[in-house]
Amino acid sequence: MPQLEVFFDYICPYCYLGLHDLKELLPNYPALSIAWRPCEAHPRPEPRFTWGDALEWEGDLLFRIHQAGIPINQPHSPSRYSDKAIQGLLSLEDQGGNIQRYNEAVYAAVFVHGKNIEDLDVLSECALTAGADPAVFRQVLLSETYKEQQLELNRYAWEGNASVGGFPFERGARHRCFANHVG
Repeated sequence: MPQLEVFFDYICPYCYLGLHDLKELLPNYPALSIAWRPCEAHPRPEPRFTWGDALEWEGDLLFRIHQAGIPINQPHSPSRYSDKAIQGLLSLEDQGGNIQRYNEAVYAAVFVHGKNIEDLDVLSECALTAGADPAVFRQVLLSETYKEQQLELNRYAWEGNASVGGFPFERGARHRCFANHVG
């Protein structure tokens, strides 16, 4: 079965658009499996990304998001780190949770509702929509069970053989495509 690796960050508006596009395309490729590779565009201790620095937010990107009919509001400024949300996804993968629902819920929390995804209550609500027990999910995040795996995904994306150059980044068996220039 062909597999597509999808690299993304929950605080990246390009990823929000790219994953929407991917969701629209997936029904045309039923034999394709997805390997979710969440990683941070701005990992700790880098300064937090601020929307004031994102001139493209007001230009082409916002236009494309509206054109696609995706609900969006400017998130909290400065945007939050996404490490806990990524650790949550890794936990859900091991528990057999619905990753697509979790991704959608986290992106909605950030870009539709303007919530702080460093807040464990917010992430627990997202996990509930994916079929997880919120109390168990919360305890896993507090224990940082998946922290090293989350850091390893960052290394794999930015320093390893994945060679991610932008977000979202999709890699198949024989080609690479930067989805931040979908149009």
